[in-house]
Amino acid sequence: TSGTTTLNGSPSFNGAVTWNNSGTVDIGGGDRILMYNGAVLNNLAGGIINDTTTAASPLEGNGTPSTFVNTGNFNKNAGSAATQSFSINAFANSGSFNVNAGSFQLTSGGTDTGTYTIGAGTTLAVTAGTRSFNGTSFAGSGALGLTGGTMDFATSTTFLAGGPTLSLTGGIVSGVGNLTVNNALTLGGTTFNGVGGGSFNTSGTTTLNGSPAFNGVVTWNNSGTVDIGGANRVLMYNGAVLNNLAGGIIND
Repeated sequence: TSGTTTLNGSPSFNGAVTWNNSGTVDIGGGDRILMYNGAVLNNLAGGIINDTTTAASPLEGNGTPSTFVNTGNFNKNAGSAATQSFSINAFANSGSFNVNAGSFQLTSGGTDTGTYTIGAGTTLAVTAGTRSFNGTSFAGSGALGLTGGTMDFATSTTFLAGGPTLSLTGGIVSGVGNLTVNNALTLGGTTFNGVGGGSFNTSGTTTLNGSPAFNGVVTWNNSGTVDIGGANRVLMYNGAVLNNLAGGIIND
């Protein structure tokens, strides 16, 4: 499709069928796109998908393989359900994924080389599966969360002051790339897996709301402020290193 496609129901794609979109697809009302048994949706360069549906899953599967590849623009807009996710097996973003309203949860594995823009007051969260961020860009002033699954930083990634805030309260952080956070960070029960050897660098204010674990060849370099309160603690195993650098403050 290359024109404007407006859903007034929920079409079903079943089996080895591929929808290639380079136009505009509007998903509204309570409609959704049903994808079963190997179906593929390719939102091509120049393609736009506008999500205003009240359905919890704008792309819905039934447990069988189904794939969404976004090379164009996907927009979660005002009017969509407050919290949404794709209930499909695989999703990859090499285009622009824009959370303009509410919360979107990433629940499947995939590799991302594109951009996630997280608008003010909105949230993007990894809750299951392994997301490989391979040159991924993050923009906006909303919040990026990890509550389950894995964030794998295949290349070094920096969260700049004024950009999205980071909340790591569960799941696993891994990868060969360095993760640098220059703005506010909430850190809870996430495990930093040192298998890839990347370092974790913080220069803003890090607030513990749980006990993060650093396991293996992983180094945390802090030049900001770390607040350890409640009964929380920093867990360090199997060669993990914490460097509190010049200018760094740890409040216990």
